[in-house]
Amino acid sequence: MHKSKPGKTGIAPKTAVRVQPGKVANKRRGLVLDDFLAQIDFTRGTYKLPEATFGLEQIESQAAARPAVERIITSSLARHAPNIYAKPHPLLDKIYDIRRGKRIDKPLFYSGWQIQRAHAPEVMRALLERGLQTIVQLPKKDPPLKDGKRELKLLALHCDRLAQEFHNVLEMREVRNRASVYFRESPGPGLDQFSRQAEELLQQTAETVGAILAKTRLVKQKTDSPNPQVRIALYLIGWFEASTGKKQYVPFKTLLNAAYTVNKVKIPAWVDHLEIEMNRHRARRKAWAKSITD
Repeated sequence: MHKSKPGKTGIAPKTAVRVQPGKVANKRRGLVLDDFLAQIDFTRGTYKLPEATFGLEQIESQAAARPAVERIITSSLARHAPNIYAKPHPLLDKIYDIRRGKRIDKPLFYSGWQIQRAHAPEVMRALLERGLQTIVQLPKKDPPLKDGKRELKLLALHCDRLAQEFHNVLEMREVRNRASVYFRESPGPGLDQFSRQAEELLQQTAETVGAILAKTRLVKQKTDSPNPQVRIALYLIGWFEASTGKKQYVPFKTLLNAAYTVNKVKIPAWVDHLEIEMNRHRARRKAWAKSITD
């Protein structure tokens, strides 16, 4: 039973999963949709993105967008249909219950359901729509990463102040009288030695934390673009290559331009330089791999 029209979207569950782009079987085995859905869900959950207010129908209203959509979807279906597989997912549930289809249960290959040929185009449209919505809704940059500097400064200051407070409290006559009673009845160092050792320990701790701050720094190895929009766009490029056999730069740029235009958002400069962003991505990954093997 058909439950939705093109342009409707599913609800992204809060699934904290990190997946690799373009995980698909070869042409003989087919196309698996689960990793795409998990990556988009993870991204939307991480950035707490609200439900989108635009869909593929609005995007297709822009010049050249509809042929771009048809090119990507037709290429995917020609390459993999009817061997397209998925596990149940809220986005797919809005199209039809995939459990009505053929169940695939091969432990060394895949366990899921085959997408029915009649619903395959709408399923692929839903995935493309969700990907474009996610890119446009993402922020342009991530919040600053903590490097521990602020926390270490506060810790050093706290230890220093605590040492002074410790000294001041034990200098109070009432406190010394009470503490003297305890130490007279206990073996070991006396009150003065205990006070001196405690103050020195706190001061040494403050100095050590200060030295850590002064003599070290956190080196952040960049493995991806600092722009979340670019990261997901490159993920989709990789997935298009797996699903269609080509990276689909040209039609994807057309769709990105249309998606930003529909939302009355200035088209980012990176959209026209996706190939360059992909080269940068590869260079970052290569540098990271070298850093952990040297």
